[in-house]
Amino acid sequence: MKISLPRLLATLAASLCATAALAADGAVAAAQAQLTRMTPASKIECRADGYGGATCTADGYSVNLGDCGDGAAFGSIAADGGLDLNDRIDGEGSPVAHVQDRQFVCIPAMARKGETQRHYVIVVPTASVPECRDNALCKDADLPVQWKAAKSGQACQRGKDDNYIGDCPAGWVDVGQIDQYDTLAPMPAKQAK
Repeated sequence: MKISLPRLLATLAASLCATAALAADGAVAAAQAQLTRMTPASKIECRADGYGGATCTADGYSVNLGDCGDGAAFGSIAADGGLDLNDRIDGEGSPVAHVQDRQFVCIPAMARKGETQRHYVIVVPTASVPECRDNALCKDADLPVQWKAAKSGQACQRGKDDNYIGDCPAGWVDVGQIDQYDTLAPMPAKQAK
């Protein structure tokens, strides 16, 4: 059986489109699951973004999802007296934990609704972040946490896929309650003159 070049190209194009659609479906499902874990009582909608990824909303907030791996966003809590991490994107949920001012956090999600911006933060051990080695931004930034929700009893640790597992306090805060770091790269040593 002989197949013409146009027919072969059409078959390959259809196969590539089907593969891309499956990849987009996987990205949408993964984003939906991640956002559901971050704000379980919210109305969440995710759809393919046309680039193999997903775009999501939660309770009317447009959400940019990331992770705590390479190139992740980090920062510290910037609230006198500390603050409560909330289990809902709109801040109308329950407190998960109370964290102190200057507590080091990873920022795997940023949300916007009009002028309102909220960030999802995870309290992670600075020793688990390679960029924290010899970095002044991470010094003395592992502070005691007051839990307000049940804990599993498993210590917070970085998994093989760069996701944190165990008792890692996490929740939503207002953007003004975080000092977000532009980079965690250590500053170069001063040259001797």
